[in-house]
Amino acid sequence: YKEAVRDERNIQPLSDDYIKFIRFAHDRIERTGSGIIAMITNHIYLNGLIHRGMREELLNSFDEIFIVNLHGNSIVKETTPGGQIDENVFDIRQGVSILFLIKRSISHNTVVFYKDLWGLRAGKYSTLINNDICSLKWEEIYPQPPYYFFVPKEFNYFEEYNKHKNLSDIIPSSSSGVKTHRDHFVIDINKATLIERAKIITDHMISDNYIRENYRLTDTGSWNLNRARDQCRNLPILLKKIKKYEYRPFDKREIIYEDALIERSRRELMQLMLRDNVAIITGRAGHVVQSDIWNLLFCSSLLTDTNIFYRGGGIVFPIYLYPEEGSGKLFTSTSTSPWPPDPDNENRVPNLNLGFVSEIETKLDLTFDPHLAGREHKIESTFGPEDILAYIYAVFHSPTYRQRYAEFLKIDFPRVPLTSDADLFRELVDKGRQLIALHLMESPKLQNRITHYPIPGDNTVAPRGGYPKYTTPEGKQGGRVFINRQQYFEGVPPEVWVFEIGGYQVLHKWLKDRRG
Repeated sequence: YKEAVRDERNIQPLSDDYIKFIRFAHDRIERTGSGIIAMITNHIYLNGLIHRGMREELLNSFDEIFIVNLHGNSIVKETTPGGQIDENVFDIRQGVSILFLIKRSISHNTVVFYKDLWGLRAGKYSTLINNDICSLKWEEIYPQPPYYFFVPKEFNYFEEYNKHKNLSDIIPSSSSGVKTHRDHFVIDINKATLIERAKIITDHMISDNYIRENYRLTDTGSWNLNRARDQCRNLPILLKKIKKYEYRPFDKREIIYEDALIERSRRELMQLMLRDNVAIITGRAGHVVQSDIWNLLFCSSLLTDTNIFYRGGGIVFPIYLYPEEGSGKLFTSTSTSPWPPDPDNENRVPNLNLGFVSEIETKLDLTFDPHLAGREHKIESTFGPEDILAYIYAVFHSPTYRQRYAEFLKIDFPRVPLTSDADLFRELVDKGRQLIALHLMESPKLQNRITHYPIPGDNTVAPRGGYPKYTTPEGKQGGRVFINRQQYFEGVPPEVWVFEIGGYQVLHKWLKDRRG
């Protein structure tokens, strides 16, 4: 099952026990030449990208495959197609499915039958008790390469979409975000809090046991507090490592960015975000976030957390590469860059695919200037790296793009269609610039506030009572977001309150994380 996906970054999901059980049974059937496998398991393998080799092997071995997808995945907030509650058949959070694999002694062409069961647990139980494999109304599905999905897919635009370049090819150097394993200690809203923690870590008069007990720091197989403190004895140096941090969408915090205190700093790429840079952040396999419209998309000019999206998976694509401090060596070797370093900007080069840039030049009859910096210039005959970034960001935010390619955005990194219309390119670049400025919190439009905060108080988001909560007073434009019984923000449009990025309802998440 792993052979087809050896080039993937993480194939650990294929080592889950339920997959080993399926493979063990699969092996028994291959040895005997015929038989039946019947299991109820985790349902992720039905459409997980990493499971495509597994699905292909099952198709190659069995004559009939029957799948009852029982859903009920509360981890990804699964609901019915109509938006109602979808319950699990067990008291677990992971969705499940029933699988029948049938192999006859005389082989036939493989057929795959599929059935969804949505809704309340009692309804699913009733359907299962009152039916057998012959009486259920099955939908025949036709798994197609390269993914061989075991769920129905609408692939009308597959050939069209597949012609576009993948973002991971356009911006070749990328990485997951920072994974600390100690968020509660190295990340905070207040810089002053981190300064105090840095003082404690570097104070040799304070015992390891005191720090362990008071800050919930536990030694692991890969991390040891005493060893970490040995590497963090110089307080002035450690204080310089406190940096601004993109923790969640629109939730900027501070981090002690010190490798000795962090599990995975991703320093090789993240050091690029300590310079003048901006990155698109997106994810792969968007099916992990249940939403009507794909929204695994944000941008940042800061160090970024791996869990910037719900359930993680955010990949950072910076637009510039810089020489590594003290070595002159780029994140990817200077010799592979098709453009010369920019001496006016710390010898940086664009993190862009030459073929993609050349295609834009040809289509639009414009010239690419690798050193054209900034997001304010007017595009006449030349365009720069940040213009390409803005164009991509605008395209990915297009509702038409998200709807037309909805199925494919659930599979892999998004792909970038190119226009042949130079005026449309300029217009989209302008839209992308505006969006980036808003999402970086740099736009002057943010000063034109539409909300009010009329009631004085202690400004505490109440830990009980379901706060924050949204109400719409009669006769009012916009709603109120209450943070406690007395205090609220007024004039919040409903579409702003429900606005999501990466599976997070942004306003609710920001306030909830600040509960008193």
